[in-house]
Amino acid sequence: MLRIIGTGLLALIVVTVGTGLYLADKIYLRDGHITVPDDRLDRRIPVVELREDLAVLVEVFEETHVDFAAINGRSYAAAVEDLSARIDGPMTRIEFYRLLGPLNSLLSDGHTSVLRPTEEIDRYERDGGLYLPLQVDLDAGRIRIARPFGPGPDFMPGDEILSVNEVPAAELSRAVLSYQSGETSALRNAYAERSFYRALPVLGIGSPFDIEFERNGERMFQRVGGMTRGAYRAQREGSGSGGNAFEILNQTTALLTFSEMPSQLGAFRAFLDTSFDELAANDITTLIVDIRANGGGDSRAGDLLLRYISDRDYPALERVDVKVTERIQAYYRTLLPRGFRWLPLNRFVPILRRIETSEPGSVFAVYPDGEAPEDWAGSRENAFGGQVIVLTGPATYSSAALFAAPLSHFDQAIFIGEETGEPMVFFGENYVFDLPNSRLQAVVSHKRFDLVGDGDHQSGLQPDIEVEADRALEEALAFSSDRSRRAGP
Repeated sequence: MLRIIGTGLLALIVVTVGTGLYLADKIYLRDGHITVPDDRLDRRIPVVELREDLAVLVEVFEETHVDFAAINGRSYAAAVEDLSARIDGPMTRIEFYRLLGPLNSLLSDGHTSVLRPTEEIDRYERDGGLYLPLQVDLDAGRIRIARPFGPGPDFMPGDEILSVNEVPAAELSRAVLSYQSGETSALRNAYAERSFYRALPVLGIGSPFDIEFERNGERMFQRVGGMTRGAYRAQREGSGSGGNAFEILNQTTALLTFSEMPSQLGAFRAFLDTSFDELAANDITTLIVDIRANGGGDSRAGDLLLRYISDRDYPALERVDVKVTERIQAYYRTLLPRGFRWLPLNRFVPILRRIETSEPGSVFAVYPDGEAPEDWAGSRENAFGGQVIVLTGPATYSSAALFAAPLSHFDQAIFIGEETGEPMVFFGENYVFDLPNSRLQAVVSHKRFDLVGDGDHQSGLQPDIEVEADRALEEALAFSSDRSRRAGP
């Protein structure tokens, strides 16, 4: 009898452990987006359905956001009325997006916006559409070439683009910026520059590209075929893993380019192990961590990197406010994949239980990090003990700010560059939803995060040494070199 009981308990343990291992990387929020097939992309959606979509968009934004009054501009209500009046005939999805997109620029929260339609972009690529092989700077309606990619076209940094496919630069700049939400103009500008190449096809400007530009007062013309999205990103980001790369710069200094926070933590951990083993093997005394282009992602990647460079586990968050609605409650029931949702996950995890049981329309606060630092649990065999320098800029955003906050507040690093685009108090944790008829997607923040340190909705993390973001690496190398000289042999 005991043998039977023991065998049953062993089987239960095996099943439980096996289920846990299977679900370990499958617990995430699922938006349930219904992909629109190619043969429906050109469907002209009736006016009544478009107006219903606009009404749903406004309702979900205003109902779900943790503090919507704090993020909408004074012209928001008038813009919504204007949009409704401009829905005067049937439209395709892409035409409807071009109408709704400028609403984004009136919302001072980069996590709340109407999203660019992915199905149309995917079709453009499948049909052989290519992207403008240029990285640009946007400045008061002017577009300058920051960096040309690939061989061939005769472009140089500093050339001013006058038009693309006969569309004037001022009109292009205004359109791309109008689709960008964000807390500050610097942030919106930074992300509009990064997404410029992908925004053009959405605006109906596809390859090949006829580019009129000016160099030293001389007007010039160039036709370019373009490049694939993968080739563009490879040129922009260089070698590395998912936008992240490691490089020994000189005898004392190394650079860790931390541009993305991947959800595949196993691969990222292997990348960090290899990098920090190389740091130790080369007796590197200064590590520069570049998060100037890091727009966030899975915050656990930042937590993982902190284990290698911070002497203790320091709190990053002072407080998190959570807005609860019936939509949010339903959203959090999707954390487990179908077939496993009978497991009582939302009953046993405290914050999930609060979301599940709170009154719709209410806001509650949690304090997830405590107040005092703690010793790191487990071994840190290849942790770095030297000087850490962190580079920041206007595109440092979301979970990247969460990563940076404890390093700054607890003096674990020197910060060089520009103020982060993400304020020290920011909105996030996207609720992703489909509009009922067009199936365009939108996102809205239902949480507010208060990072450790002094800050508010207007101010980001302030660097110790303030220089233009483009010059931050140069300044960091000079700082490291001066520090090494003063330290002596």
